Amino acid sequence: GVALNIPRRFTPTTRTVPTPTEVAPWVDAVATIWDDDAYAQTLAQRAAQELERYSFRNVAEQTVAFFNDVASR
Repeated sequence: GVALNIPRRFTPTTRTVPTPTEVAPWVDAVATIWDDDAYAQTLAQRAAQELERYSFRNVAEQTVAFFNDVASR
């Protein structure tokens, strides 16, 4: 995916609007995804792979394996 920094001054209690300079990387990232179909597809495929990693089935299997391992000790 695309990871962008949020300026430190922004917290859950911040009530100010970001500056154009602070917003620019976000706008550029969206524009790149919008304009580059191959890049957008790559990001979508990566997201789908990550989603599968956290599917109920995978998490349940890992959880059961963990407790079976603990119980066997």
